[in-house]
Amino acid sequence: MRLVSRDVSLTTIGLVDSGATVTFIPTQLADILKLPKEEPQDVTGAGGKFRAYKAIISKLEILKRKRVFASFKEVPILVPENPSAIPYVVLGRDYLFPRFRITFIEKKQRMIFRRSRS
Repeated sequence: MRLVSRDVSLTTIGLVDSGATVTFIPTQLADILKLPKEEPQDVTGAGGKFRAYKAIISKLEILKRKRVFASFKEVPILVPENPSAIPYVVLGRDYLFPRFRITFIEKKQRMIFRRSRS
């Protein structure tokens, strides 16, 4: 995936998480992207409660074999105050799931994305 802010673009990996309501990015990536952060709020994740800032990513692109498969603009995300709370990008249901039907094939460690028709 590619994350883009006004001045910086970076490519990283992300976890598609059907249990996550929103999208998170690690503190270190938010710092590299120079994202302005809003007032922190309490959020609950798999590891329990923690504080996170709201921020906006200018563009979030899902890549498949280095080509853009899906692109989202002005994506609201959460950035944990504690750098160890979220170690990688977590793609929640907020942007991905309304636009795609996603099938997880556990035995083959694959996912299939189909554009949602509704």
